[in-house]
Amino acid sequence: MVLSVRECGFSGVVLTNHFYHGNSGIDRDRSWRDFCKAYEDEFYEAKNAGGKIGVDVIYGLEEHVGNGKEVLLYGIAPDFIAEYPELKEYNFPLLSEIVRSAGGLVIQAHPFRDRSWITDVDNPLDPTFVDGYELYNKNNRPGEDGRAQTVFADCGLIKTAGTDNHAYISSGRNGIAVSHRIKNEKELAKVLKSGDYELHTE
Repeated sequence: MVLSVRECGFSGVVLTNHFYHGNSGIDRDRSWRDFCKAYEDEFYEAKNAGGKIGVDVIYGLEEHVGNGKEVLLYGIAPDFIAEYPELKEYNFPLLSEIVRSAGGLVIQAHPFRDRSWITDVDNPLDPTFVDGYELYNKNNRPGEDGRAQTVFADCGLIKTAGTDNHAYISSGRNGIAVSHRIKNEKELAKVLKSGDYELHTE
């Protein structure tokens, strides 16, 4: 994965593997802390690999929040979620509150994606609980991205672009272009909040 990121011309990547309620390969029979530790270990494996080839790997996660919808969490430390075992229960407002109180961001992933497992496709997540929306996603169909770009054009919230890469080969170049390298989670949140970046898509 980090090799494909470098080959696409990016200096860094936010690794947002599926978390507890999503399509994760980590055994849910583990204790909460053991589950979170296994998730962290996957991040550090990627971070170490990236360090060897000049790719900054930043921690994030993707979590299912019900009805087939998912959010991307940015700006939190790898060990942060381990302190909140109550998140094993579906409670999106609580998840949002915990992440945002720590300076993190909650972004709805691929809004308007139309798949059989996603209910209520026409209604994005309540902006009360999100900081922004993903406008470009390489696993979306063009019409789905187009709809997000139209609906959220003037919403005043954060806008992002992502690859949604589920394999070691690159699925395309979606991301953000910034004036300086982003080295860690807090810097990422600061840049996204500032709006001092451009969406980059190919």
